[in-house]
Amino acid sequence: MIKFHSYILVLVLVLSVSCSEADIDPNQNTTEVTNIKETTIQIEDGKISNGIDVITLKKNDQVKLSFNSNEEIEIHLHGYDIKKLVKPNETSVMEFKAIATGRYNVTSHLDQNGGNHHNHDHSEHGALFESQSLLSGDFYSYQVPDDFSDFPILYHDHMEHKTQGTIELSKDNQSIDEVKILITEKDNSQILIFDPEVIFVNPGTKITWENQLDRKVRITSGSPPGVSKHSEHHDEEIKLFRIEVYP
Repeated sequence: MIKFHSYILVLVLVLSVSCSEADIDPNQNTTEVTNIKETTIQIEDGKISNGIDVITLKKNDQVKLSFNSNEEIEIHLHGYDIKKLVKPNETSVMEFKAIATGRYNVTSHLDQNGGNHHNHDHSEHGALFESQSLLSGDFYSYQVPDDFSDFPILYHDHMEHKTQGTIELSKDNQSIDEVKILITEKDNSQILIFDPEVIFVNPGTKITWENQLDRKVRITSGSPPGVSKHSEHHDEEIKLFRIEVYP
């Protein structure tokens, strides 16, 4: 009889523990842990000297980049549009949250003689138009002047210089009041494109860009810095390394 009562007591204790565990809310007392990604980048004579080529991140990582250089240089993180002036023999820190996925170049701005250059020559780059930074869903419009004709207007994304478009301008083109260009991605990739890449318009046409991406875009007329063949003191961008942010 005593042995039977012992079995009953053990069974009650097991059931009591099981029920207590089942009542525990797995979401209670939990704190979201932010992944902090720290990297030191050494720059000598305008080039990476410690082997950094690609930094891989996950979305929402907190990023801290520490730059050291033997000469003054301006660093530009495209896509996030963050710039940092690195002074000789001083550590400059760039911090941001990786909220937008994609591939983004980190570049330095140098003039054609190799020195640091902070002021862009706008004789072509941005001479006709330059938008503010466009977020997802934002629009930017430019109306071609009535006295323009028979020449192409080149433009690009200031964040991703390789993304370029062309406005073919002629009085012989079909007369359209407004043309819309979508800022989107190439199929099955994270490559930013203008759709359509080339448009044919008359003077006086209103052109509107719509950003459909979860990343910053800045529409700028002219060729990217370093591409123009007509500017006597054009700005040259040197790619230092790339940042890749994955979902």
